[in-house]
Amino acid sequence: MDYDFLKIEKPSKISEIYNLAASGLKIPDSVDKKVEKILKEIKANGDKAVVKFCRQFDRYEVKSIDDIRVKAKEIESAMAAVKKDFPKLAAAFEASRKNIEKYHTTQFKKEAGSWYIKPGKGKEVGQIMRPMERVGIYIPGGRYTYPSSVLMAVIPAMIAKVKEIVICTPPQPDGSLNTVLLYLLGKLNVKEAYKIGGAQAIGTLA
Repeated sequence: MDYDFLKIEKPSKISEIYNLAASGLKIPDSVDKKVEKILKEIKANGDKAVVKFCRQFDRYEVKSIDDIRVKAKEIESAMAAVKKDFPKLAAAFEASRKNIEKYHTTQFKKEAGSWYIKPGKGKEVGQIMRPMERVGIYIPGGRYTYPSSVLMAVIPAMIAKVKEIVICTPPQPDGSLNTVLLYLLGKLNVKEAYKIGGAQAIGTLA
């Protein structure tokens, strides 16, 4: 199946992959400082700062915080469009949803507690099982769309019976969201979603 919204760019040289792997995950201090400034301003000025950063970084004209929230009619339109134009994709999403639900339902029953392991000196990994009333989920996007992120993040929260699930995801240049992404929000019955990306999205959720 080929869809016009799915584009994969191959590196021209294998050395590009090796260089990327060798670069590590070190974040420059300049980036840390910029993010810290964004988070502080959002904490201090709330919605006013969010609107400002949406204009600056998400690069679409936002007049008020209401422009950022995804409307029910956007989701309804997307659900009808995907069912009509991409029926095989809709069926694939439904199969994925069932598989993910089955896995995490079993996990919830068998691992209803916190646990940790120490794979090496100074390292500790595991999971924390903690009841929450409300969770914020960031879905990467903007230039590309990652529908699996919606399924893999929202479904476990639903199984854990989280009452309120909030989504933030970067919009496209015209301020819209990808039709497939909106379709999944509708299928999973997500009631609250915002067109906002980057550090400003994390600050808003917090």
